[in-house]
Amino acid sequence: MKSAAKLFSVVMVIVIAGAVGASDRQPSAAVVCPLVAKALSPSDKSNVMPLYVDWLPGEGRSVSYQGVDLDLDGEPDRLIQDCGSPSEGSCTLRVSLSRGGFYDFTESPFRVVRFQDHYYILVGDRFPDPTPKGERQLFLLRKNMAALICNAL
Repeated sequence: MKSAAKLFSVVMVIVIAGAVGASDRQPSAAVVCPLVAKALSPSDKSNVMPLYVDWLPGEGRSVSYQGVDLDLDGEPDRLIQDCGSPSEGSCTLRVSLSRGGFYDFTESPFRVVRFQDHYYILVGDRFPDPTPKGERQLFLLRKNMAALICNAL
């Protein structure tokens, strides 16, 4: 009976430890990519994209994404997207963490989206206009970089 109690304690510690860092783990592309692709194809013709992260307009063509906490410290991080002039054809996302540190992500126009407790950069989306299948990319936003997770969504 004593060994069963010890085993239970060890299993509980492992389960709790695994749950604590769950949102910091990289999601599986094999799972996320088809689910995001489906979510990006609303069956109704509404002009609502539920995955988009709220943003506020900034100066010029810049926007500030709201309520994003990439470093999981309970404080919002600053995500400022600046698309410059339309002739440039690219946008830069400046990710500034609340506890210090930053990085830039530059790509063709994109939106920041949230799916299953993770933040992503969705490149090539033409919402509300239809986007042909295979023309979008999805990058996972992490506290130190953005990593391609889905190509040709």
